Amino acid sequence: MNDLKEVPFFYEVENTKVFAVHHAPISPEKDRGVGVVFCAPFAEEAAIAQRICVDFARILAQQGYHVLRFDYRGCGDSGGEFSEATVTTHVTDIHAMANWLHQQTSYPVCLFGLRLGATLAFLAAGEDPTVHSLLLWEPIVRPTQYMNNFLRTQVLARNMINGEVVESRDRLRGQLEAGQSVDILGFPLGAQCYRELLALDVMQCVKTVRCAISIFSIGKSGNIPKELRELHELLQSMTNEIAVERVIDQPFWIDPNDPWRELRFWHGHESLFERSVHRLEGMTQSD
Repeated sequence: MNDLKEVPFFYEVENTKVFAVHHAPISPEKDRGVGVVFCAPFAEEAAIAQRICVDFARILAQQGYHVLRFDYRGCGDSGGEFSEATVTTHVTDIHAMANWLHQQTSYPVCLFGLRLGATLAFLAAGEDPTVHSLLLWEPIVRPTQYMNNFLRTQVLARNMINGEVVESRDRLRGQLEAGQSVDILGFPLGAQCYRELLALDVMQCVKTVRCAISIFSIGKSGNIPKELRELHELLQSMTNEIAVERVIDQPFWIDPNDPWRELRFWHGHESLFERSVHRLEGMTQSD
């Protein structure tokens, strides 16, 4: 992509440096007057989806949006320790970066989130008047099930490496419940983060959200999962601006049965990108 305007920088949040990249529109004539803050997914899912998120950020900048990508504290190039990061610190980081982009541009902000990042965007949007809309890919509605899948993936990986059963989900859960961190595919999951995720009632949290929302369910069949259908019904009762679409595409995050498969699917996803841009345009033109 030509003429990209990408500025990396550090921004201090609660005495810790947060790494971010501002993707500006390629020309003033294309500036749409909207900022988009990316809310990254969790742990290894963020690492696997990094390439696709960068590609999508650049596409949005080409379309005239100010885009801000950042690493939560304890993640990527930001300061802090992953084991100390929690749902609370992640949401605080989202607020800080949305405020930074709003102050820099004076524009309303759309939060874009993938997987757990989409769920965190829900939490942030309910508390932030600068958030104009939500664009969400495959939000996590059942955090307990989500964390159990991560623990299962760690058990499979550890036992595969050792060639025998040396790990179990019960043991990992026991360590977390005892206040210890546990390794999840190279990421030290902290006990406080685990507790906050298990206590998270997504269906209750979204009741505070009043902005326009577009949700994309991504998979190899045309069926929208039950939990997203239930979320759609709840949101419909609260706001007129809610859409849920199914995109038939190759998932590009972790499959608990084959954590390495997604590395073969970094490229493509044109339909997902195009439909997401279309939805974003609709939400930002509806005022």
